[in-house]
Amino acid sequence: MKRNVQIFDSNAVFFCVLPEITWQLFDDNVFALARHSPMAGRTTIVIVEDDPADAHFLEKAFERILTNCAVHCVCDGEEAKAYLQGTGQYADRHIYPLPSVILLDLRMPRMNGFEFLAWLRSEPDLKIIPTVVYSSSENPADVRRAYEMGANSFLHKRLSMNAVHDTMRSFARYWLEDCGRPPLE
Repeated sequence: MKRNVQIFDSNAVFFCVLPEITWQLFDDNVFALARHSPMAGRTTIVIVEDDPADAHFLEKAFERILTNCAVHCVCDGEEAKAYLQGTGQYADRHIYPLPSVILLDLRMPRMNGFEFLAWLRSEPDLKIIPTVVYSSSENPADVRRAYEMGANSFLHKRLSMNAVHDTMRSFARYWLEDCGRPPLE
């Protein structure tokens, strides 16, 4: 079967567009995949992270890995709670839709990751949102507690941008492409 292929050059980023799949080849040979589907353009990740450097690394990694995905960062569990409840600055669901997945730090001021997990899993309409802990903690007790409180996965923070990128590429492939997620109402 012959395919109609279009190739674009946009500031050293090359796009190859096929009817069902878009591949991007970045100048450092990093690939990103975005499937055209009813969910395209509506996939949202909420990062709950109080460290601006970590949040920046994560945002940059997702910018390079994902297309048609909105990434919103909040600085602690209280702000994440406001986002999910759609209150205050997060009231507009067109701008701040419910996330497809939450990436959650544990050690934060005001409401930490464990407190946020307890709150989230007690909320009937929100408890089904996949929540992945992303923490620098190597303590097995923290890993166990996170799972006991309803975390769907636990990832250890990486120190280099390349390691963060590789971890987030695996995260995105699993949670946004391979994994079935329940619809949010």
